[in-house]
Amino acid sequence: MTVTDDGDPLSEKQVAVLTAGTISEYDDPAISFGYPIVSFLVDQYGGEVTAHRTDGETRVTVSLPRVREAGTPSQRHGLEPAAIRDVTVAALLAGAAMGAILQAFANTIPVIGSLYGVGSVAVGWVTHLFHSLVFGVLFAAALRRPALRERVDSLGTTVGAAVVFGLALAVVAAGFVMPLWLTADRRRTRPSRPRRLPVRRRRRCRTP
Repeated sequence: MTVTDDGDPLSEKQVAVLTAGTISEYDDPAISFGYPIVSFLVDQYGGEVTAHRTDGETRVTVSLPRVREAGTPSQRHGLEPAAIRDVTVAALLAGAAMGAILQAFANTIPVIGSLYGVGSVAVGWVTHLFHSLVFGVLFAAALRRPALRERVDSLGTTVGAAVVFGLALAVVAAGFVMPLWLTADRRRTRPSRPRRLPVRRRRRCRTP
């Protein structure tokens, strides 16, 4: 951004304060506080201020770097649309790979569908991919926390954390959640035994 002033040109002290922020060297009450404030703000965002005095006018140019992010990390919450898209694709691909292994070696995809009352392959695939998507979004949201963001800050660490999370999830889901869920569902759907009423026997009277 460039601003041109055709009034009184800036003095050398004002130009030095504006472009270099050397307020300590020119501690002059005649210099407005606006000059160091502009210099400090531009320097805070990594910019640069240049000033040129030509033909009785002063041209001040402020240059700031372009950033793709809408704000500082502390001001953002949740996941960006691009992150949600990447997580969705990665979660569905990982779920499809895991589902293919379960279907080929253990044939447990229908068992996943039976968790919701329908023990079919189609329902099992739909619910399995839905679970993968949900846990993938939860994993990405967990990585947004400052404590994890500092440690998982590269592609290698992200892939490693995803592998550990997937293995832990598989152990917990297949080893504990599914057996407990199926046991509870069988008890709920088990038909109750008919209640037997006591049968009274009639005594026969013998005639003399």
